[in-house]
Amino acid sequence: MKNTVKFLTRTAVLLALTVLFQTLRTHQLVTGSLVNLCLILATVLVGLVSGLTISAAAPFFAWMLGFLPHPWMILFVALGNMTLVLVIHVLYAKNTYLAVGAGAVLKFLVLFISVTKLALPMLLADILPEKALKTMTVSFSWPQLVTALIGGALALAVIPLIRKAIKE
Repeated sequence: MKNTVKFLTRTAVLLALTVLFQTLRTHQLVTGSLVNLCLILATVLVGLVSGLTISAAAPFFAWMLGFLPHPWMILFVALGNMTLVLVIHVLYAKNTYLAVGAGAVLKFLVLFISVTKLALPMLLADILPEKALKTMTVSFSWPQLVTALIGGALALAVIPLIRKAIKE
């Protein structure tokens, strides 16, 4: 199989899984962990461009599915996802645990700061009801760290199995 076909196929499958996980409408800890798993799998098994592509596409689909209250949020969630993907890309070959830990912490910080300090007070405070603002503040705090760590732990468990199955 040519590399381009392999790249497109694997990226499409991981994007489809990401969207599928979002449609399950389960708890944020489940959905977020599975989405982070897909981001990490795409980055490690397919490459940086695949991870970045899914990072940008996932929040668009989340908005289309009603999980994000405003299109502005697509930008901030994509930025958080891309932070995780970039850290995984840079550190994974050196130390998988450091990559997952640092990626999770940095994604959390990017999302928490960009959403709670920029998006909510500057862009969405006049648009969203008070209850929605409070819910988003919580959703974009500690759960982001937890879901990135769980997704990373799942990735560390399944990557060797997938590599063996596809004989990379």
